[in-house]
Amino acid sequence: MAGLAHRLAESIDGTPLSHEPFDHLQLQEFFPEDVFAGMVEHLPDPRFFIDMTNSGGQQYNGKAARSRVILQPGIIAGLPRAQRAFWLDVAAALASPSVETSLKRKFADVLSARFDCPPTEVRVYPFLMLVRDLAGYEISVHHDSWSKVINAQFYLPADDERAYLGTQFFERDESKNDTLIKTIPFVRNSGYAFPVSDKSWHGVTRLSRDELPRHSLMLIYYVTPHLAKRVFLAWKDFNQVVRARSVAMVRGFQKTE
Repeated sequence: MAGLAHRLAESIDGTPLSHEPFDHLQLQEFFPEDVFAGMVEHLPDPRFFIDMTNSGGQQYNGKAARSRVILQPGIIAGLPRAQRAFWLDVAAALASPSVETSLKRKFADVLSARFDCPPTEVRVYPFLMLVRDLAGYEISVHHDSWSKVINAQFYLPADDERAYLGTQFFERDESKNDTLIKTIPFVRNSGYAFPVSDKSWHGVTRLSRDELPRHSLMLIYYVTPHLAKRVFLAWKDFNQVVRARSVAMVRGFQKTE
């Protein structure tokens, strides 16, 4: 995986910036093919995914429709050996300064307008997670929390048979009416990235009852918090590690019964 961060940054640099309905990148063939194939191959077992009870609604049986594995070293360390080594490398590349710099450069106009400073002075920290969306998952049209600076999602389907599951981009008028402008197809080795603004309206229609899981990897840059908030987040990360390992152990035990 040597040089992966550099190759991802080059992929960002080489992707044209789209402006409608808001500034964004539509990413295609983003990862080297061998890396993407490895991402699909090394998706963790469902027992490692933790339910996100406040995100994406419910399955048709009432359970959480979205779950995640946070790609933080302490949590990755709880995965099987081969998955552990692979995801540590991928996470390090995606969270690298070179990827951050390329994204900031692409979205310079929006970031400068929002923060009233050069993009290089906008302090952010990357948050990575593997996401598993199940039948019943949906998310209404929204522009994302202001705690987020840049949002990127990389789709992880094994084939291109479910392109219709992509994220939808909207334009909202003064009367708060939403018009669908484009859908980023849910196909192999693709995805999108955009800077959060008052125009970045997007959503996902509800996954049907018989839909198979929709896997993706999310890279979110948050505004770097003050010291007290960073201490709280460190404590929260520690608790997430404990919870993730406990859930994986319990689900693993139940699976063998």
